[in-house]
Amino acid sequence: TALSIKDGNDQSGPAGGLLAQPLRATASDGKETPVPGAVVRFRVTRGAQTGTTLTDTIAVAGFDGTATVGLRLGTALDTSIVEAFLSDRPSVVARFRAVATPPPRLDAVVPASFAAGDTVRLRGQFFNATAAANVPFFGSAKGRVVRGDADTSLTVVVPPCVSAGAVTARVLVGSVATNGVASTFAPSSGILALRPLEGITVSGTELGSCLQLAGGGASYLLVPQS
Repeated sequence: TALSIKDGNDQSGPAGGLLAQPLRATASDGKETPVPGAVVRFRVTRGAQTGTTLTDTIAVAGFDGTATVGLRLGTALDTSIVEAFLSDRPSVVARFRAVATPPPRLDAVVPASFAAGDTVRLRGQFFNATAAANVPFFGSAKGRVVRGDADTSLTVVVPPCVSAGAVTARVLVGSVATNGVASTFAPSSGILALRPLEGITVSGTELGSCLQLAGGGASYLLVPQS
């Protein structure tokens, strides 16, 4: 007989991106007891014209009576509205609101030429203010963020095993990637130094040409992935 918002309301996120939290609505009966198995429908009532979409339009409530869907924002810097409702009681509605913020942008890599292990600065706008929530890439290799300055600058350590020559740098902020910026990777024959518990990911074709690990009593765990 009732729907209430459990969480996911009044979020903001980059335009074009998936919201960090799903939209969750709880169905309850006349005694305010959650109803497991309730079928809850979701619809975008504002924002669909600019691309706001749901990951699903129907969800079945779990043991706690809560139904969950994800929301991807459209391209407009505007407010999107989503309604959760019951098929047999269309007047029972829970309404969610989400605001699209400007998408992240990468303006420059300083310096534009670098080698494995170098520290570079990625300058742009609308990065996540939490440094660890930004994932820099050089080609397909993931760099390590060591510092963030507001939402306009990231200090990053260049990963090993980047293809030599021209490479495109970008930053993944949540589920939204910035534009790419051209840069140059100078290969190095140095030995890779990993800190305790630090890991890297490399492709199989790169193992024989660039991965040299330090010895001196250190041990490593190699995990093949398919």
